[in-house]
Amino acid sequence: MSWKNIAPGHKVWGDPRSPSEANNALLPAGAAGIGRVPLAQPPGRCDIGTGSDLACARGFETREQGYGTSFRWSDAYAEVHLASAGYGRPLVVELTARSGRPAGTKPVAAWFGVNGQPLVAPDVPFFNRRYALLLPARFPVGDLMRLQITSETWKPGPISRTFGLVLLQVRVRPTAGMRWPGPLLVLSWLALIVSFQAVRGKPARWWMGMFFLLLFPLFRISPLLAYLPWLAIAVGAGVLLWRQAGKNQAIPIGWVLPNAALSLFLVTGGAPSWARAPILAGCGAVALVGALAWSQRATRPGSDTTEVSPIGSLLLSAALLRLLLLGWRLLSGKTWLDLDVELFYSYGMALRETGLPDVEYPAGALVVWAVLSRLSGDSREAFALLLPLFNLACDLGIVGALVVLGRTGSPRWPAPSDASSISNPSNPSSPSTSLVLAPAAYYAFSPLLEPFLFGKYDALPAMLAVGSLALFLMRRPGMAGLMPGIGATVKWTPLLAAPFLALHLARHRQWYSLSRFVGWHLLAVALLSLPFALTNLDSFLVPYHAQGGRGMNGESGWALVALLSNPALLGQIGPPWGELPRETLPVSLMVTVQGMVLSLVGLVALVRPPTIGRTLALAALCPALFLILNRVFSPQYLLPISAGLLAALAVAWPGLKAGRWLLALLALAQVSNLLVWPFGWTGVPQGWIVASVILFGCLLGLSGWVIAAAFPARYDLRSERHNPKVL
Repeated sequence: MSWKNIAPGHKVWGDPRSPSEANNALLPAGAAGIGRVPLAQPPGRCDIGTGSDLACARGFETREQGYGTSFRWSDAYAEVHLASAGYGRPLVVELTARSGRPAGTKPVAAWFGVNGQPLVAPDVPFFNRRYALLLPARFPVGDLMRLQITSETWKPGPISRTFGLVLLQVRVRPTAGMRWPGPLLVLSWLALIVSFQAVRGKPARWWMGMFFLLLFPLFRISPLLAYLPWLAIAVGAGVLLWRQAGKNQAIPIGWVLPNAALSLFLVTGGAPSWARAPILAGCGAVALVGALAWSQRATRPGSDTTEVSPIGSLLLSAALLRLLLLGWRLLSGKTWLDLDVELFYSYGMALRETGLPDVEYPAGALVVWAVLSRLSGDSREAFALLLPLFNLACDLGIVGALVVLGRTGSPRWPAPSDASSISNPSNPSSPSTSLVLAPAAYYAFSPLLEPFLFGKYDALPAMLAVGSLALFLMRRPGMAGLMPGIGATVKWTPLLAAPFLALHLARHRQWYSLSRFVGWHLLAVALLSLPFALTNLDSFLVPYHAQGGRGMNGESGWALVALLSNPALLGQIGPPWGELPRETLPVSLMVTVQGMVLSLVGLVALVRPPTIGRTLALAALCPALFLILNRVFSPQYLLPISAGLLAALAVAWPGLKAGRWLLALLALAQVSNLLVWPFGWTGVPQGWIVASVILFGCLLGLSGWVIAAAFPARYDLRSERHNPKVL
């Protein structure tokens, strides 16, 4: 039957001209072929020491280089997880191991097992040897095979760790013949197909199709199949949220997914070096345009574009984007930017096992890592998955705080007719035609902070600093004092916001609120500091002495000042993170200028009327400005700097016309920051210096605007003029 012979209005099942019927055809087709997906997988394989081994290795030490490759020592007990082994045929487990001991020592006794069933293997000599272990056909390993390794350990030299074996590679392959996939794997693939069917809307289905198009090639890397059940659950939950909240574009999927697609090339390292700057610029442009478009639509008078509140919409959007970014990193095995994660794990374990170590991080940060290491079951690999999820939760807290500040903190020069619209600042759902959520939306939609979100710990102090401002505005002085108190022990820059909030309460004679603020603040500092200071004061003070004694590094803005005074220094600068000679610029000069600028910010708060808008703007700016002017700078600092500057913009939003230029400056700063590290500006000798000039020019320009905007006496919020009881 040809198409022209079909009567008008008649539908043929699977007709491509009927999108709903054509999409329905995918379900039985996918269900029919789903059983063969595991059969098409290559032999299950885990290369210990590579970025993708997080999906398959458990109980191994930090990655090291040697034997012509990267490797990891096993502990006394370790496991290797391999998915999609299959049923129905005998399996062969092949592993390459060596004892790692010096030549001439006796072989190491090792015991192997699979899913609790013991296997027999000879002793492991000091050189590489490949073992082939045969599993019978009845062995229950179809969904997930767990190779268990127990070995003798040794302690080389005076170090505290004990080592088992050097395991280089493990793979499983069936003998000749058909193998049947396990039920869990089949159900996971089927759940993904059903999720695709449940998505509504033509654009959404198109994006979901692109998702699967990228997903199947990535899962050809067999260790990553271990993530498949969790991915199916996450996609299913996301589709349910999509159906519930996305009916009226509560989730701006047209802006979130392009950002995720662009960042895919950067996260996986798939973009050539010459294309990285344009891709970064594209990420910033998509985030900026999407934030402005969503903000205008969400705050339009009488707008009913969402069935959920703007804070719920932005949190869903931010969570979706960040989960996609984290998924790219895990599925591609490109966790090369996360070298500090294993260091954090070691520091957390050291705190639990030996007490406070002599390290460069304050005690509060070590407490967080010790708790996460305990929750991970003392597994480095589980910790490397748990820490990014913890940082993601902190990042969502920043988005929520920015929404609260934006909903209640605009504009500076109010119209009397709008004065009653936000008389209650603790109610973020109060409608107003002039409330602007663009700063929060930009932070939610932008992936330009991704390298610092999952592999560092700056999201926590940034959340504590910005969250305290939102709680202060919502009349929660106790919690507002608690958060910078915790931040002071994690990374002490959040502490700089506390004096502005306390001064505001004192000048308004809110003594009860001030006592709660100060009391909770001191309690947090005491609980996380005094136990360590009283038991080991020297180790407690190590991070403060270490950071205070450092000189200027090439990434700081002061290095640009030194280049202006001494152009010959250009030939002496190596990598951006290297320290410059201490005689280049006196440390006392840099500290003095830094202190004078921060004192100027405090003076503005002291001599001008104590309005809530001025207090919040300057409190948000001060920690960010400290990091900008610090003689030791790191690209990861841009996460708390961005959060602080966006918080200041949220309470001092000048309107769409000027505000979009301020957000564009921040986007340009974030792009330039990534061209300093980790991607560099190739093609130009010392090109990262050009990016550094743009970075600090944009950040100082934004900081200057906030100070200038907070200085006039007319700076105010509508709520404060009509509600004298507001904080």
